[in-house]
Amino acid sequence: MSSNTSNTVNDNVGLSRRFDARTASSVLGTAAGIGSYVIWGFLPVLFSGLNAAGYEKVIVQRILWTTVLSIVFLVCTGRIPNLVRLVTDRTQLAATIVCALLLGANWLTHIYAILSNQVTDAGIGYLVNPLLTVVFGVVVLKESLTRTQWVGCMVAFASVLLSGYANGHIPIAAALLPITWSLYGLVHKLVPSIVDSLTSFSAEMLVLGVATSVYVLAGGRTMPVISGISAGQWALFVLSGLLTFAPLVLYNFALCRTMLTSLGITQYLSAIIQICLGVLYFKEPLSTGSAANLILLVCALVIFAFGGAKREIGGDGKLSRRGTKPQMQ
Repeated sequence: MSSNTSNTVNDNVGLSRRFDARTASSVLGTAAGIGSYVIWGFLPVLFSGLNAAGYEKVIVQRILWTTVLSIVFLVCTGRIPNLVRLVTDRTQLAATIVCALLLGANWLTHIYAILSNQVTDAGIGYLVNPLLTVVFGVVVLKESLTRTQWVGCMVAFASVLLSGYANGHIPIAAALLPITWSLYGLVHKLVPSIVDSLTSFSAEMLVLGVATSVYVLAGGRTMPVISGISAGQWALFVLSGLLTFAPLVLYNFALCRTMLTSLGITQYLSAIIQICLGVLYFKEPLSTGSAANLILLVCALVIFAFGGAKREIGGDGKLSRRGTKPQMQ
């Protein structure tokens, strides 16, 4: 009898330890996910500090330093064989090149928005991104939406029309940022990578790095890109590469330890932070039309998220299995 009691106690202790370990892992994963979006959200502060260096230097230096860090990461983590496997597959290589071009276009637009005092528009663009991604999913991948989600999409579309009417045009940053990023995600969906996402991103950076190097060398831009840079600016350029790559490592760490449904909520953090920075830190004017557009957009996101939550809940009131496993994007 005492032996059975002892075994029961040991089993309970073992279960408790495993539960505590899973809980700790989930907490760390959530913290890493939040950290990645917070870093992305505050990037405009870093790039605004490089305004004096000029647009060309900022984008070139960001790409080159991120490429250097990607190479270091591939070597230090033993992922070179994965890289070789990726680039020797024609379909994967083509998808990598397309994704690299879309990523470069996204960065060009984002840095242009920051250096031309359009941080608020950039934040609104990233707020639109999840909804535009859904539109591509419906149109291209033939995914289905609930009635509530359709309402959310229509409200978002109305907010875009309102923005165009109020401003006389649709802000470039608010339009191009979600378009390029949603297309980037769509290509990854259409051609799933045969390697892990960090190797895939590093391969895209190598493509961007080579293209940028050709632009600098062939175009005679070497001196304009590296001359007249202070020690403080060099430090910020290196930091821009680090703060571009590090959030991706954090995000992938989070994906392995947190439910995708929980992690998905944090995706709006960077957009909200950038909007707040634009209005409060950079003192960008927020017109009545833009404010109304922002309110409509937030309403659209709430409606859409509510529709998604209803879909994830089964008829018995329990979370469906589809929403319990993190999936690599």
